[in-house]
Amino acid sequence: MHRKEKVEDDDRNSNNSNSHYTTFLPAKIYYHSLSSRLQSRLTRRQIHIIGILIASLFIWLLFFRSNGRINHHRSPYAATSHYIGPKDTRPIVDVTIEQCTKWTLFQKRSKCTNLIENGWQVSGGDLLLDKASKRVHLFVKREELGRKTKVITDLRVAREKPIEDGDWEYRTAGIWIKRGIVRNVKDAVTAIDFIHGAGVQELRRGRQFVKGGPLLLGKDINLSYRLGPSPPRVYPRLKATDNEAYKVLQVAGKILPDLI
Repeated sequence: MHRKEKVEDDDRNSNNSNSHYTTFLPAKIYYHSLSSRLQSRLTRRQIHIIGILIASLFIWLLFFRSNGRINHHRSPYAATSHYIGPKDTRPIVDVTIEQCTKWTLFQKRSKCTNLIENGWQVSGGDLLLDKASKRVHLFVKREELGRKTKVITDLRVAREKPIEDGDWEYRTAGIWIKRGIVRNVKDAVTAIDFIHGAGVQELRRGRQFVKGGPLLLGKDINLSYRLGPSPPRVYPRLKATDNEAYKVLQVAGKILPDLI
């Protein structure tokens, strides 16, 4: 082969081997061409709709999902208040029901947060089971028993003032309280909470339902309270002696039809 022909053949082969590199464009030119192609395919109305959908998704993530998975099942106001257990025997001096916002950005400035900062405690969870537009909580305020401390001694639920003797003070949702000065914590209300359901019974030790029926909230919410400290638990005594043999039978689960 002639030298000139060989050189031309080598140039042709080198151009064929590097042909796929010549199709690439600089990044700036590539993105410009891509955006121009998208703009040519999408109308202005479609671009506006896509922008609205993206903004709606951002707002939904900001306001509704920022609480996390746990706070959707437990109110953040109840989480900030400590547990009111049977060992907390300080008398209750006041009770109220407050509606609070569910918006995360406004929780720090809500009425519930203000009550908690002023010494109030959340008793139980959401009164409306987190189904309403706002969170509704039962708040109680405790103080140490002193000579001049007015504590709650009795409660009622009614639309009008109770006919019983005493100075009754009205609170939210039809709650009436009677306050006075006592010398012994046994005469003061030390626990207030609620139980949902129609026709339920209070089976907890030392607890009783407030007279007058459910709270005036349109739901079957039964207000319960306790006077004095929680009574000690009485354990049943096993009716068997050490000299006699006995068997322990445990029954659990479903009852089979053959056994009925």
